[in-house]
Amino acid sequence: MTNYQLAPTEVVLMESNGFIQGKKSSSNIILTNLNVVFETRIKKLFKKAYTVVEVFSLDTVKIYKDMPYIKQKNNYVQIYFTNCEPVISFNSKRIAHQFTATASEVITGKNAFFRGIEKVKKTIDTVDETLGIDTVGATSAAIQTAITPKFPGSFKKTREVFKAVKGKLFRTETQQIVAAKPDDQVETLKKWKELLDDGAITEEEYNAKKAELLNL
Repeated sequence: MTNYQLAPTEVVLMESNGFIQGKKSSSNIILTNLNVVFETRIKKLFKKAYTVVEVFSLDTVKIYKDMPYIKQKNNYVQIYFTNCEPVISFNSKRIAHQFTATASEVITGKNAFFRGIEKVKKTIDTVDETLGIDTVGATSAAIQTAITPKFPGSFKKTREVFKAVKGKLFRTETQQIVAAKPDDQVETLKKWKELLDDGAITEEEYNAKKAELLNL
C-alpha cells in the first residue's frame, strides 16, 4: 500500500494486484474492514506518472436476500455498490474467492459456514410454512423417541423390536436365496442355522425349513 491512508479504526484484511475493467494499468486492490480501495498508477507520454486512489465504502455494497451482492466467476469479481459496479480481474481464482469470502464476512459479520446454515434454515422454514409442517420438530422428536428411554426396561424393549425387525429381514432374504438356488441345500441349511443361532428365527422355523430342504 503506497498512497491510501488508513483511518484510526481501519485495518488491511487483504491486498493484491489486479485489473479493473476499463483501466489500462493494473491496480493495487486493498480490502479493509471499512472500504475497498483501488490504487491505479497512471503513466502518460511525456508526463510524470501519478497514482489515482478510489475508495468505496463496504456500507454501500448492495444487499440481496440478506447477502452482499458480490459475484465471483473464476478469477473475476464484480462488486455491486450503490453508485457503480466495478469488475476486478485477479491473478487467480483462489485470490478472487478469498476476496469475495472476506468481503462478505466483513459485511455480514458471519463466515461462509454460518451463512450456509442460515440459508438452509430459511429453506426449511419456507417449506414448513408452505406445507404447514414442523420439519425440525418432527425430526427431533423422532430421534428422541429412538434414543431416549422413557421408562425402566425401554432399552430391552428397543432390543426386542430391533431383533424382530432383523429376523423378518433375514427370513425374507433367506427365502429369496433358497428360491434362487435350490441346488445349494447344504449352504442354505448353514445359513438357516446361523439365523437360528443369532435368534433371528425360532427352532420350529429352522426344523421346518430343514425338513423342507431334505425333502427336495
